[in-house]
Amino acid sequence: MSNSKLICYTRLSPNCNKPRSHKIDTITIHHMAGNLTVEQCGEVFAPVSRQASSNYGIGSDGRIALYVDEANRSWCSSNAENDHRAVTIEVANDGGEPDWHVSDKALAALIELCADICKRNNIARLNFTGDTSGNLTMHKWFAATGCPGPYLGGKFPYIAAEVNKRLSAATSTPSKYMTYNEFEKKYLGKAVDFDGVAGVQCVDLFDQYLKDCFGITGVWCNGAKDLYNKFESYPALVKAFDRIPNTRELVVKKGDVVIWGGGSWGHVGIGNGEGDEDRFVTLEENTLGRHEPTQLVKHYFNGSGGNDGCSPVLGVLRPKSAAEPALKPLDTAIWYKRGDKDKAGEHSIFAIKQRMKALGYKLDDTGGFGGGTEAAVKDLQRKMGYKQTGVIGENFVRLVMR
Repeated sequence: MSNSKLICYTRLSPNCNKPRSHKIDTITIHHMAGNLTVEQCGEVFAPVSRQASSNYGIGSDGRIALYVDEANRSWCSSNAENDHRAVTIEVANDGGEPDWHVSDKALAALIELCADICKRNNIARLNFTGDTSGNLTMHKWFAATGCPGPYLGGKFPYIAAEVNKRLSAATSTPSKYMTYNEFEKKYLGKAVDFDGVAGVQCVDLFDQYLKDCFGITGVWCNGAKDLYNKFESYPALVKAFDRIPNTRELVVKKGDVVIWGGGSWGHVGIGNGEGDEDRFVTLEENTLGRHEPTQLVKHYFNGSGGNDGCSPVLGVLRPKSAAEPALKPLDTAIWYKRGDKDKAGEHSIFAIKQRMKALGYKLDDTGGFGGGTEAAVKDLQRKMGYKQTGVIGENFVRLVMR
């Protein structure tokens, strides 16, 4: 069982059980209740008389230390069962009571360390449930303590979400299709005759692009201009692209298929992302009608300086963005929304805002639900993976007030 390579300091404590008796499947986060360096925290855990330790410690400067090997059980949570299955982490506080704030550097290091622990111990996901049924836990659930403090405790949903982003990125299956950058790297300078007819033509590179980057084949046209003018007659294109006309505001993005309408057949190229409302650069071939191989060519929307002879630009076919997953709302019944205010003698909105301030949001000390409160509510909903409605209901109140 390995330790994290993120550590920069080691001072092993004698206060532990060797080895732990349970597979690592949990992370328990604590706070130091002081702004100790990783060296100072190591000194605290060094005496046998202390009867306490943790696997790791993080200073306010973001440095990470090892005090107990992961193979061993630390004495940290006042609960042997939890400590045998959990990697425990002590985090320094750069602020005292009542919030016990931790620095941004410490929080960032904590997220990276948690992700590293999960990856090495095959923990597929870090689940914060608000109780011991999840695998991201707090000291105060096992003992009469306020650890890890209001600020860090309020960050647990955020910590879990950020760790899971890293775990998802590390385990995601690579796409079977090329990116634009990969396509350009492979074909730049080469002559592509996709269909073996009439030599190198601009539509040959387009057909190769469809096949390699989208898995689309069989889109045959009488000329490049048909790709735009008869767009609706190509179901595969309609499914994968949006047709956008050439207006004064059009900026060609990387991967856009640019289509010209001049000449007998028109012309087609693939935008590389350079340019603005006046100019753009495309990856293309047969630029001058002489079967030229693939090259990057600068063009202007008004035709001046372009060397394809096929102006004007009709528009672009833009790859459709991957649809975002449909998110469920946190609440179906609305208790409070933007524009609401606490009634005389009531302090409900005020109390919720005060709790959200403890979670790190900058809100005023009034009982009004303004734009800042709505933005904070949406941000917390986003971090928890819910639809960003910006309204407060029963479930939201339970989330922030527990």
